[in-house]
Amino acid sequence: MNPARPRTLHQATAESVMRCLLSQRADGSWRGGPAPLDVLETALTVRAFREDPAFREHALPAALTYLGATQHDDGGWAETAGSPRTEPGVTGLVLSSLAGLPVPHRLLEGGFAFLQEHQGADGLWCERARAPRGPGAEAVAHVLAALRAHPSAHLIPVEGALTWLGARVHQAGDGADAGPRLPGLPCAVLRTADALGAHSPHSWEAARALAGARRPDGGWSHTGDGPGTPGATGLALAALARTGLLHQGSWETAVALLLGHRADGGPGVREPGPLPYHSPVVTDAFVMTGLNALRHVAPTPETVAVA
Repeated sequence: MNPARPRTLHQATAESVMRCLLSQRADGSWRGGPAPLDVLETALTVRAFREDPAFREHALPAALTYLGATQHDDGGWAETAGSPRTEPGVTGLVLSSLAGLPVPHRLLEGGFAFLQEHQGADGLWCERARAPRGPGAEAVAHVLAALRAHPSAHLIPVEGALTWLGARVHQAGDGADAGPRLPGLPCAVLRTADALGAHSPHSWEAARALAGARRPDGGWSHTGDGPGTPGATGLALAALARTGLLHQGSWETAVALLLGHRADGGPGVREPGPLPYHSPVVTDAFVMTGLNALRHVAPTPETVAVA
């Protein structure tokens, strides 16, 4: 980063939005990685950038058209356009990204009908709708987040799923084997807060663990080791803001890492996870998620700067 060019939160946000607008594909989607997970990456992008006026004007209409066109006849979505494997977790993620946006009611109705159809007798959801292998924490969390984001659009019972996911979070906090993504990692903590609610004791417990998991450089990583990365740090700051913990610590080094992301338009930091490949599109979405959080909690956002 050029030390002679301080960056404010406003500048960092504007640069992130511009990259997003320039990287949108002709069909309205985004895809930045080697795997064709365009539906997944588009939903993540819409969820992260939807508050920005320029994005809403120039990119959102085509993105919504794309997401509507990639919905399957069964009401669900797959990670990739054209894939026959609709999934509860991906469907939940797409529905969360559409909350409050101008989309046809039939689109939401179809999505929630799909989730209701694939809810198990135990009240949970599997990662794969057509090849169930038992409930998946990631799928359950994405679905619960969608149901929470659209409280009046469905009649799906959630009590069993909330109890089950909360127990998984608590077990992971105790060091038990609760799955491949522990709540001390940024993506999992933010997903927990979205699913269980920011004021849930389990969300707060996970956020406290996250606050103590910073790397020596002041940021966070997706895996819990190695140097901090912009995307993971963006998710972590968003999770801490969501649960009210961002006011209870000093995060200047993390903010500097976030604001320093691609300050001079160079290649982004390559960071793995939570997807199995590096995608600049996903990294930008995660960074924007953190910038949004800072904008909402900073008393004077334009004064937040890093040299």
